[in-house]
Amino acid sequence: MDVLLVEDSDVVRREFERLIAGLAVVDRVVAAEGAAVAGREIERDTFDAWVLDFDLGDGTALDLIESLPGDSGAHRPSVFVVTNHGSPALRERCLDAGADRFFDKSGDLDALFAALEDTFPDPTAA
Repeated sequence: MDVLLVEDSDVVRREFERLIAGLAVVDRVVAAEGAAVAGREIERDTFDAWVLDFDLGDGTALDLIESLPGDSGAHRPSVFVVTNHGSPALRERCLDAGADRFFDKSGDLDALFAALEDTFPDPTAA
């Protein structure tokens, strides 16, 4: 699976990239530091999953979720939003906008990695 990771913190982005790349189901991770760079990546390539920090220096995950293809039959990635501010209202906004899952960075990271593995099981696993 190919993953687009969007995280504005250099330190967090590097660590997430390392952890996600280490998952058996992941073939490639493309990391972007903000919504503008991510938008350019989305225009030039397709991804099986997007892992989006909610608060980006130049926008939010909602800005990127709005660019998801509609019902036109175009490839639609699974969208996972992560944040340090996981209020129920924010979770609902993201899910209503089209995110598939929502995770709090402070306690749900194992669940994020498990969701990536569950959504895209390793085809070589017996």
